Amino acid sequence: MTRSLLWLLLAVSMAGRAASAAEGKVGDDVHARLRSVPHVTVVVVLKDDARTNDAEHRDAHRKRIAATADAVLAALPAGGYTLRRRFDHVAALSMDVSDGAVAVLDALPDVVRVDLDVGGSAQMQQAAPLARVSDVRARGFTGRGVKSVVVDSGARLGHPDLADSIVGQQCFCSSATPGTGCCPNGLDTQSGAGSGADGNGHGTNVAGIITGNGTQSPQGGAPAASAVIVRVLDDQNRFYSSSDIVAALDWIASQHPDAKVVNLSLGTNQLFGATCDGSTAWTIALAQAAAAVAANGTLMTVSSGNQASPTGIAAPACLSSVLAVGAVWDSAMTDQTFLGCTDSGIVADRPTCFTNSNASVALYAPGAYTTSTGLGGATSTYGGTSQAAPLVAACIADLFQFKPDLTRERIRSALTASPTRVTDPKNGLSFPRLDCEQALLDIDRIFAGGFD
Repeated sequence: MTRSLLWLLLAVSMAGRAASAAEGKVGDDVHARLRSVPHVTVVVVLKDDARTNDAEHRDAHRKRIAATADAVLAALPAGGYTLRRRFDHVAALSMDVSDGAVAVLDALPDVVRVDLDVGGSAQMQQAAPLARVSDVRARGFTGRGVKSVVVDSGARLGHPDLADSIVGQQCFCSSATPGTGCCPNGLDTQSGAGSGADGNGHGTNVAGIITGNGTQSPQGGAPAASAVIVRVLDDQNRFYSSSDIVAALDWIASQHPDAKVVNLSLGTNQLFGATCDGSTAWTIALAQAAAAVAANGTLMTVSSGNQASPTGIAAPACLSSVLAVGAVWDSAMTDQTFLGCTDSGIVADRPTCFTNSNASVALYAPGAYTTSTGLGGATSTYGGTSQAAPLVAACIADLFQFKPDLTRERIRSALTASPTRVTDPKNGLSFPRLDCEQALLDIDRIFAGGFD
């Protein structure tokens, strides 16, 4: 298609803008934002073919994604866009676009959907015994030989509790200005040594819940597991663009296909009342990236969020291929006002008032309060669904050590079959609460292993 023909299509598209918006290809909020600013950050979903788990076909699929992306970029007007990210496994682009570029995107048959990109934050602010992760650890299952990935604010790389477990680092951390960001090198992408350095402390706490070796802080649930640290959160514990999360998952799928568990203690400000795989351009991209990770047999644990919603959870927790995790209190304590709400009559296993909850949440786990590794010292104490999710991830690592050939579906089933149930008073829904030892015993029974 020639550029002149594209500009003819541009004119037709601009004339029919209202009709196009009604069809839903370009989100109304894109046009609304462009009325006040010259450029906006969007996610562009591209036409994609059927997906397959066959390695040869996956390679061909990646090549088709690249060819489609190249064609779309070649069609855009010079100076009308700035590319932020493109992906291997995800048929999408992240870019800053002008009104003219949006009109061209609207006219291209290879473009399926265009929506504003969104940001979010970490779901932040002694759980292992209650969830019986300690009992599994006492049986000798400590995650040995299992690779975990922590997608967060990074980690204190030299912490005595973490340094021996870190086997890889990467950073995808954008800002409002394309090409600059919050990676340690000041850019939006960084690889190799130092790229996973923590600028906030949240990721250090989360990493320790999984692989902390107990030298200075309480031992993590899978202290012998290895860890890949991927930084996506800035020093204020926020992410500017969902495409950073997509890029992180895309990179994990390509570079660490042997990872068994990925934890994301973060989420968008926007909440979803049901599975969100097809809700927006950026959730479509997230869903494709998560599916690419899952295709390698990897389980992903994600915090449900801390906005106290009885009906909605954050993305990526709302994706169908992940384990969304809510938080319970781990012990009796006095009334607590925390994260914008107040809990009274607190006892162990009471769902926290701040936990986002709906039927898409897979299970609850202890998440308030959790002492783990610290950025500014030996320990730090946080509370939130951010702390519940990595405890589940640690349990998953231990279960994979027990039976390395288990499928992700079998482990998910064992976790969600927990006989311990909790009811969230916000919505009256009942959920399984993490019982790691019971999950291990259930798996052992299936394989006739003979544990007591």
